[in-house]
Amino acid sequence: MFEKDGKLYACEGRWRRVVRYNADGTTTVLADHFEGKRLNGPNDLAFYGHGRLWFTNPHYGNKADDLELDHQSVFRLDLQADGQWIITRVTFDTSKPNGLLVSPNQRWL
Repeated sequence: MFEKDGKLYACEGRWRRVVRYNADGTTTVLADHFEGKRLNGPNDLAFYGHGRLWFTNPHYGNKADDLELDHQSVFRLDLQADGQWIITRVTFDTSKPNGLLVSPNQRWL
């Protein structure tokens, strides 16, 4: 997904991370762990104002015995002034979250 500044972001489900692809060919990992445990397999992205990036984290295709998190949730990444991203779990009652949409006025996720 392209951000309004033209940077390309993606979920790499196989590698269990959310990344930004940089113009120089490098990749910046934004998130690959939550509370010290590897993500299940990020799947969907949505930008939602204020430098926030939301993503789903189901476990499609990953073996159950390889999972470290005991939940499939939606997460939010918040860009900090120092360029780092802070990860926050935002759902506690989802199973296999799939798809994210933001209204054009960015009022609803």
